[in-house]
Amino acid sequence: MRVLRLQLRQFRNYWQLDFAPAAGPNIFLGANAQGKSNLLEALVLLSTARSHRTSADHNLIHTSALDDPLPYAYLAANLEGGPHRQVDLVITARRENSAITTQRAARLDGKRCRLLDVLGALPTVLFTPEDLSLLTGPPALRRRYLDLLLCQVSPAYSRALATYNKALLHRNSLLRLLKQRRGDREQLHFYDKLLAEHGATLVAHRAGAVAEMSPAATKLHAQMAAGDELSLSYMPALPSWDGRANPQLLEATLLGSLQSLWAQDIERGSTSLGPHRDDLRLQLNGQPATAFASRGQLRTAALSLRLTEAWYMEGKLGREPVLLLDDVMSELDQSRRLALEEILRQKEQSFLTALEESVFSPGFLASAALYAICAGELKPYLRRGAAVPEPPRDEGNAPA
Repeated sequence: MRVLRLQLRQFRNYWQLDFAPAAGPNIFLGANAQGKSNLLEALVLLSTARSHRTSADHNLIHTSALDDPLPYAYLAANLEGGPHRQVDLVITARRENSAITTQRAARLDGKRCRLLDVLGALPTVLFTPEDLSLLTGPPALRRRYLDLLLCQVSPAYSRALATYNKALLHRNSLLRLLKQRRGDREQLHFYDKLLAEHGATLVAHRAGAVAEMSPAATKLHAQMAAGDELSLSYMPALPSWDGRANPQLLEATLLGSLQSLWAQDIERGSTSLGPHRDDLRLQLNGQPATAFASRGQLRTAALSLRLTEAWYMEGKLGREPVLLLDDVMSELDQSRRLALEEILRQKEQSFLTALEESVFSPGFLASAALYAICAGELKPYLRRGAAVPEPPRDEGNAPA
């Protein structure tokens, strides 16, 4: 899978960008707050229709455009190697009194589509230094990891997740009413059935994915850190779990469990059981990763998890995802950098950001296309004694 052309208009600190990335590694160098991470964020948006950095869409629009009658940001990518040739996303904003409301609209190959349809058109895997939280953070982060992965490879999973989340929201709302002695208790039957049906789909897909990914994670992790063994296991929030991912059996188990917990859930005012409480367990050498691993081991495990994600997506989609690495090399020691560079050399296309070229080996730099980013402008980076351009001293620039 390749991005042949990336266009940005009034996005973050990019007023206008029209860029043709190279095959293989593309390295973007520059000081902090100049737009390196913004460029990767644009690719994530075109891949998932959502930002991984903000939930306030008006922050995605260039600050100089926010005073226009109809502020907007436009993103587009021309693609090669997949079922679609182009994906476009427009984010518009409107001021209503003191509030700002936003709207997103997407197109595939020039035709208007649902945001949900964008998933899978441009498969990506994002690596960031914050990936450490996949191991050390709460279960919600690991559920989100599985959800983003599976939504890109399975439309059925995307539909089930959307329906499940909507039903969960309504059930929790009803539970709060029932706790106040209001509402109709019998309505729980309707939401229980929805949660059981679509929750079974989520559990089956997650369990199947983790079962496939664990051996691959062990193998990929060994390439990065010989001697340490990484394993993955799926931990569904079910009263009994025998490892089988039979949707009919799961649906019956979920339905019975939800109904048996009515009194408890009404008292809590929330749904205490279901895929929204599942977890992904990561172990190093048979022990919980967070309990015994060093920071370096945790970082390597998180990196291996992302590489496993890319492997799984390629197997399901029949094409490699585009790899996005945001200042990851500076977090690794030399041996792990070299191991990661060797993996990246074999990939069809990747985008990497860094403060300086010294974090890459000379051989990897020679195989990559290098660019300098300064104040939302992208230019070829000249290695012959040239330094990354200094950011302008005008502090009024839009933040990266």
